[in-house]
Amino acid sequence: MGDPEQVEFPKSDKKGVVFGGVDIGCSVRRTWDTFVKDTSFLPLKRVLNKELSWLERLFWLVIIVIGTMVCSFGILLCGKKMSRHMLQVIPSDEPSPIWSVPFPAVTICGKKDEVGKMKPLEMFCEEACWDQKCGNCEALFTETQTEAGICFTFNNLAAVDLFNGFEIPRGRVLSNATMPVENWDVHAGYKDLESSLNYYPRRVMDLDTALKIKFRSIEYRSMQNKRTPITVNLHNPAEFAFRFENAISVEPGESLNVAVHPKVRAARPYLRFCPQSTYCCYNEQCQLQFFRIYSQQNCELECRTKYILKTRTCVQPYMPRPAGVTFCNGSNNVSTEQLQHEITSTARMNNIPPSQYFIKTCNCLPSCNDIRYKSVGTKTSLNETNRSEMTIHFDKDHFYASKVTIRYGIVDLFASIGGLLSLFLGVSLITIIETLYYFTLRPFLM
Repeated sequence: MGDPEQVEFPKSDKKGVVFGGVDIGCSVRRTWDTFVKDTSFLPLKRVLNKELSWLERLFWLVIIVIGTMVCSFGILLCGKKMSRHMLQVIPSDEPSPIWSVPFPAVTICGKKDEVGKMKPLEMFCEEACWDQKCGNCEALFTETQTEAGICFTFNNLAAVDLFNGFEIPRGRVLSNATMPVENWDVHAGYKDLESSLNYYPRRVMDLDTALKIKFRSIEYRSMQNKRTPITVNLHNPAEFAFRFENAISVEPGESLNVAVHPKVRAARPYLRFCPQSTYCCYNEQCQLQFFRIYSQQNCELECRTKYILKTRTCVQPYMPRPAGVTFCNGSNNVSTEQLQHEITSTARMNNIPPSQYFIKTCNCLPSCNDIRYKSVGTKTSLNETNRSEMTIHFDKDHFYASKVTIRYGIVDLFASIGGLLSLFLGVSLITIIETLYYFTLRPFLM
């Protein structure tokens, strides 16, 4: 028998997917082979190297898996760190002059008479001097409603600048201050510090400028024949000082010298673009209903007002209020202590620490740009026991502001991620770009 006839089958002319005259399948295979040969991602290069034994390739695969797990855990921790501890407050390296901040607003309260009303200013304030110019106390102080009753404030903002006139038609019932703001902004500060422009709130240009007040103690004696002191509160001019937290007492027969040190907190401008992470408020981000200017204390007063409006449909005399709302009296009346007790009880019922009630309920966060005043008093005795006096001045001609800045930002996050990838996987930005190049652009160029 002869050899069997060999049949030659025709070769197939079928090609892979063609795009623009390029065989995509063939191009991808060649690209993959080139990538495996040239990649800078060494662990992957070892895994895909067919010349190595299966045990060696398995070893490098385990290394990749472990490195990926460690990197993922580290990146997760970096993300949590960024969301929880984004901000930090650090002292400024450069000193700021005292004329860059306002002189503190000074609120003074005398004693109450037999029916519980505050005495008029002229009954206990004899003379007031500012910048070595002396006169009647009424020339420098204006009436202010507080928890204690009608008190008197120096260097505070006018009612039209402090209160929202659309919500409070008669802001003068809370404060009769009329001096308008001039060349000053609550966040930007004074304009053109080197010029001779007029400014309000008042500021000092040197340590010689001070506020001096002389009190008479004729009206100090109470019903128990005990002398009662004058109460003094130093605060930000943009705040409505309805309560005295760290009040200074001026006793009859003594001279009190108060040295003031400004505590300034200034946030970086770029923090305006991430309000959810700053844990502080700018004026335009946390607008209040009754106040034009945001501060934590103004927000707390508004929160108290809304609470008592909701529970009693009335307000206390020191609270801002819309038109038509009446004062609490009779069965609806509530003392300051009782109101605070109710707020504390409400906070505990909602499992909120009482100190955090206003933050959780009304979002009363600290202001991003804020000014506080720390004071230290020195007392000396006077020869006259029916008089007292007080001098308020800055302790130094400069201060160091606190800067609110990002502790852990986007750049720090990228740096941490890059360090983790490089340490545990040997991956860099060039490796990622190289991989994208091989699987996006190169197949169409081969």
